[in-house]
Amino acid sequence: MAKKEIRFVGIDDSPYTKGDKSSLLIATFFRGGLALDGVMSCSAAVDGDDATERMAGMILKSKFRRQVQCIFLDGIAVAGFNVVDVQELHRKTAFASNPSAFLPEKRRNSLTSPVPGASCRSPSASPT
Repeated sequence: MAKKEIRFVGIDDSPYTKGDKSSLLIATFFRGGLALDGVMSCSAAVDGDDATERMAGMILKSKFRRQVQCIFLDGIAVAGFNVVDVQELHRKTAFASNPSAFLPEKRRNSLTSPVPGASCRSPSASPT
């Protein structure tokens, strides 16, 4: 359980479909895990490189920015493979960033399972 009055923000992306140019990012501002104080949103490019900048901008525009102590993310990629640079997010906002180590089984399998029909070789193997 979170400290009674700690203020934190949780950010995640919305679902998108193939062909979408952007995905909605939602930030929820909580106090102590018991009170939802605010919600903000912005968009990030699908498979782009603007997630860090967009998240930082959204947080810094919030009226709660002076009280936020931590940012929670569900992983380090949003909108496909738009990777969040958590160190840069920390530099821009001065808040600790905590990308969740939790990976749902389906996502973990997609990252660790071989691609059907693909061949794998050691990086040290010489090209043929």
